[in-house]
Amino acid sequence: MDIPCRATGLAGLCKDDRIRRRPGELAAVRDGGVRMFCLTNGNLGFDEQAAWLVTNRHRILQRCRKPGPYIYGVYRDRLGLLWPRT
Repeated sequence: MDIPCRATGLAGLCKDDRIRRRPGELAAVRDGGVRMFCLTNGNLGFDEQAAWLVTNRHRILQRCRKPGPYIYGVYRDRLGLLWPRT
């Protein structure tokens, strides 16, 4: 799923935060300058996934002001930078 992110691009939403550990997928994020937001709990049902994203929507849109590439983890009530590590 993509969400609008500034006037110049999109952000990716996914439910597998292990993307940062897969070299080919991480290279695609890096090379494409992707702004990625990943749910950090793979056992959530659809309603919980939606609730976590809705709860964090303002944080996601705020982070989207920054150009990619990056991957943020979406937690129940916060975001955390997963990649690149600083």
